[in-house]
Amino acid sequence: ADFGNALFSDHHFQFGYYAYAAAVVKALHVDGARLIDEWRPRLDALVLDYANPPRGYQSYARAFPEHGRHKDWYDGHSWASGLFSLQNGKSQESISEAAHSYYGAALWGSVTGDPELRDFARLALALEVRAGRHYWRVADQQGVYKGLRPFSSDHAIVGVVGALDVSARTWFGEAAAYAVLINCLPFSPATARVGGFLRGDLSAPAAFASRIYKAASEGLPPVSGVRVPDAPKTSGSTPGDQYDAAQGPWRSLLLLLRAVGDADGAVADIEALANADAEPALDSTLSLATMLWWASTRPPSPAVVLSEPNVTSVKVDASCAAHPKCVALGLDEGVCCPTSEGDELWCCED
Repeated sequence: ADFGNALFSDHHFQFGYYAYAAAVVKALHVDGARLIDEWRPRLDALVLDYANPPRGYQSYARAFPEHGRHKDWYDGHSWASGLFSLQNGKSQESISEAAHSYYGAALWGSVTGDPELRDFARLALALEVRAGRHYWRVADQQGVYKGLRPFSSDHAIVGVVGALDVSARTWFGEAAAYAVLINCLPFSPATARVGGFLRGDLSAPAAFASRIYKAASEGLPPVSGVRVPDAPKTSGSTPGDQYDAAQGPWRSLLLLLRAVGDADGAVADIEALANADAEPALDSTLSLATMLWWASTRPPSPAVVLSEPNVTSVKVDASCAAHPKCVALGLDEGVCCPTSEGDELWCCED
């Protein structure tokens, strides 16, 4: 399945993985420089297909759309749809994969010595994250969906944003876990280190991650429990997709999400899976070892008490002066974490 790639759909989603992987190989592999030089023309083509900078920049290529194929510089986020019509206009499902694509392009510009591409992609990333927090995050008391009941009270996150509508479901199923996790993957350093979409709740940096983890896991079998016998494995309608969300490849993603807001709880779940008699059903790209590494290396966050079905977060000092990185930037007055507009600055991560 190419998800409409031939019609120019999802190019940033798909090619962003290549950009990220290539940048990591270039930076860390013992033979990375030679490998990347050998594949450089092909990799450049993949990156510039969706992240071609403005004319006059070092990497600009006339063969690709200028200013980014998918980027909407007015709305801030990208549109994933290609050359076909949709009833609700263009749309985008995974804000996190979109952000990851520009993160990958920024890393590619960095490791290939192209600061213009790097900074162009960083700008695209910053706008994608900001738009994601504005249009994808749902709260009943604040934000663009304030008071829009029952949508604002029943959902924590948007599954698909369209030009004319929003939906809490996804293209492939109705389970809440799908809407939450498709907007979290892939889990990378950008998830928590680049002011990512999961950060910046009004009460604590990890509180939003904990809230959407609760929304994704509510009503599902325990993530660290024994696989349900004869559970449906298809992504159909409820309850089939609910069991699939918890017991199939999505199980690993649910644990990685929990680690962002509750690392100790995630580690306990992963250890329980490792000690289970039956082999756990994980995403094919992950192992228990990589999941344990992720959970055990999450940045320290203010305490968030995560108990199912309730999540209680603690208050964090919002003043700029309380955060050393903000002070180092000369921001020693006012509020930063969050600002008066509800945005958490990058320096809030101590």
